[in-house]
Amino acid sequence: MGAFCTFYFGMHWPQRALSMTMAGIGSGTMPETRAAFHHESNVRAGLLRKEGFAKHAESICASSTRVQLRNKSPRAFAEFLGRVQGHSSLGSALTLEGYQAERPALQDFAQAMKNNAVPTLIICGDEDEPC
Repeated sequence: MGAFCTFYFGMHWPQRALSMTMAGIGSGTMPETRAAFHHESNVRAGLLRKEGFAKHAESICASSTRVQLRNKSPRAFAEFLGRVQGHSSLGSALTLEGYQAERPALQDFAQAMKNNAVPTLIICGDEDEPC
């Protein structure tokens, strides 16, 4: 979510940025997956409100974008999972509903991107499929 926040800031207030670096931007903003992402974000928020992170942290952390951490370093993955389990369920649900599910698509900023004069680095890993 930080990459999109940086992007949004840079597209609206480019005069306030010296440069932008965004890693893994774009998840959930592609036209062909947008409706499903919106739905999944709201479903996940409902589960977090109802049942909390203890029950759902492992499924959240088992996504295709995080499986390599588990494969390469089970200890680091266990630490990551523990940190996720410590997140506020309500805060995360509100973030999913009010920010992640509702953020505009990157394509909505096509003209702003063309006019962008701020030096920008976009990083996308070879297995960061949603981005």
